[in-house]
Amino acid sequence: MLTLTLRSTGDRTRDTRRLRRVHGLLTSYPGEDKFAFRIYESERRIHLEFPNDTTGYCPALEDQLLELLGVGAVQVEPIQVH
Repeated sequence: MLTLTLRSTGDRTRDTRRLRRVHGLLTSYPGEDKFAFRIYESERRIHLEFPNDTTGYCPALEDQLLELLGVGAVQVEPIQVH
């Protein structure tokens, strides 16, 4: 499970474009990895999951995400299946 942290820039249009760009990047790498966004906007925190979308996490995708979102914005954890 990839959890991506996005912090508001204060420009809603720019933030929306960035969110769409990150989502598009994730879905352009086929695979079975789930992902979610953790969005911080002013004093609000929003958690968005995409149960119908997956990605294929790999070093190339990680590099692009780090370039777009910065260090510390990408968290990877195994999903516990019971």
